[in-house]
Amino acid sequence: MALPGFEPHPAPCYRRGMARRVLVLGSGGREHALAWALRRAPSVGELLVAPGNPGAASLAECLPGASLEPAAVVTLARERAVDLVVVGPEAPLCAGVVDALAEAGIAAFGPTRAAARLEGSKAFLKDFAERWRIPTARYAIAPRDLAAAVSPDWYLDKGARPARKAGAVKGDY
Repeated sequence: MALPGFEPHPAPCYRRGMARRVLVLGSGGREHALAWALRRAPSVGELLVAPGNPGAASLAECLPGASLEPAAVVTLARERAVDLVVVGPEAPLCAGVVDALAEAGIAAFGPTRAAARLEGSKAFLKDFAERWRIPTARYAIAPRDLAAAVSPDWYLDKGARPARKAGAVKGDY
């Protein structure tokens, strides 16, 4: 049973033995590791990484300057006739890139925008864990306008250990 808002998107099916063109999104070490593993898969024919990095360039064609915004990724995937998009960074996931690809009929590996909120927003994750009775450390969420100026005592008064984490991933998704 899927939780509301966390239903999986249907993905297109492919015949066995068909070489696929795969696009990996991102430019960090995680994306290099994904490209490294995908390069070894017999079902992967052409491998693209956008925007990529020097390490990924030894494994795949890098597309420097490529935007990771959902509409731009859909356009890129269509232009390059990509069969599967593998998303590494959390910012495009939180922006809904997997949802946009699914709506365009392009298979994608990564969580939907709703599911990505669990990683993209620590406040949402803590509230979600509390609502579904998932064990988690005690916490307190400071009001956004006070978060930078609050002393550790504010957190201690709430019964939480002082630790700070920004509430959004490169913008408010």
